[in-house]
Amino acid sequence: MKKTKNVKKLNKEVNHVSNVLISDSGMTVYFLLELPIYDQDIPIFIIDDNITKDQLHKDLSEFLRFDDKKNEFSFYSDLLEVVDDMNMCVSFVGHFMSLTAKRSQIANKSTIVHECTHIKSLLFRNKGIKSDPSNDEPEAYLMGFLFREIEKIFNQVIELKLLK
Repeated sequence: MKKTKNVKKLNKEVNHVSNVLISDSGMTVYFLLELPIYDQDIPIFIIDDNITKDQLHKDLSEFLRFDDKKNEFSFYSDLLEVVDDMNMCVSFVGHFMSLTAKRSQIANKSTIVHECTHIKSLLFRNKGIKSDPSNDEPEAYLMGFLFREIEKIFNQVIELKLLK
């Protein structure tokens, strides 16, 4: 696993990212999006459109370490099951969640919003936060933050040509 030369540029552009790594295969880029107010980090993986399930499993294993083998198996099983059909998806096990997107799909804004909704819902469930229709301002700010930061990350992948 190699740290990309563009980390400094990325960190200036994307304020809430603590890690930017490229897998040894060069087919997966990893970002760690921090949500400090919610005490949650969200790994984001952008994958080459032609990645195989075996290669994706190897690449993700470079970045992720699970203490619990059952959770590890569950996470990988769920993600690898949909990799052929998915364009972008949120995967979760317990309180762990991640966003994975195929390179060709990262400019699709409606899909980003769709996945941000899943992230928000999982985050609220994990933290015991109830949505309040009469005071949805915190929810709206979170959605805006998630979309803005994820879009910045995706734009950096495109601009810096971080995938082959």
